[in-house]
Amino acid sequence: MLFKFLKNYLNIMRKINNDTSLFKVKVNDQQVSKQKAQKNLKTTRTSRITFALNANVCQRAENWLNSRWVQQDFTYPSLSELIRKSLQAYQEGKIKVNETGRDKHSPKREITIRFSNSDLLNFYYSLPYSQRTAIVEGSLSNYLEKMNAK
Repeated sequence: MLFKFLKNYLNIMRKINNDTSLFKVKVNDQQVSKQKAQKNLKTTRTSRITFALNANVCQRAENWLNSRWVQQDFTYPSLSELIRKSLQAYQEGKIKVNETGRDKHSPKREITIRFSNSDLLNFYYSLPYSQRTAIVEGSLSNYLEKMNAK
């Protein structure tokens, strides 16, 4: 009973929040609809994506990060930042990825990454759907090898 009530309540609230014709907002001493006011407002939209990456590659990346932090090098504050940088290097063509060399039966670890850069997010969504995780995993592995070579 309570669940049914909450479900109906949430549906009604969504409809009210999505209906922009009911609300007016004052912008520069003029009343305009909320939809027009939102067009004038610039916001940074973030999106979170969860990957199931090879646990060995993640462990190698975390060990590399810890060794950098011991040396007081905080260029990469987190594993997420390292993954974003590796994907960006792949996007720019600085590293190559072998999508077929992925071990599909190795232990996996879920990693959630927040993308605030819309260019990088659009690039991720432009990748072939069935190869996205393989490309992210391969770019991280190759990026670590490139960084170790320096």
